Amino acid sequence: MSNDLGRATRELMHHRPGKKYTEVRDELLDWLDGREETPGEAVAIMTDPANEILCEDCGWTVGMVCPECSKGCGCETDCTGWRHREYMHPDDLA
Repeated sequence: MSNDLGRATRELMHHRPGKKYTEVRDELLDWLDGREETPGEAVAIMTDPANEILCEDCGWTVGMVCPECSKGCGCETDCTGWRHREYMHPDDLA
């Protein structure tokens, strides 16, 4: 895994400008902790634009955006759009 980790860390560094190699490697190792993905798969997931945070308040990502409401995220509690039914906790929908 050492070679895979090194390659993946170098690839991830392209997406983390200004960060040191050890910082990026530690970020990757933290992400991998308890998961089954390989380092290469982890980098693909971590750098996928759909996984970028859309809203810091509710934690929804770009891939979760709701096209049916003005806020487009989980902060909009009055929207009955399909994304809200898919991603919100059942207690929040009651």
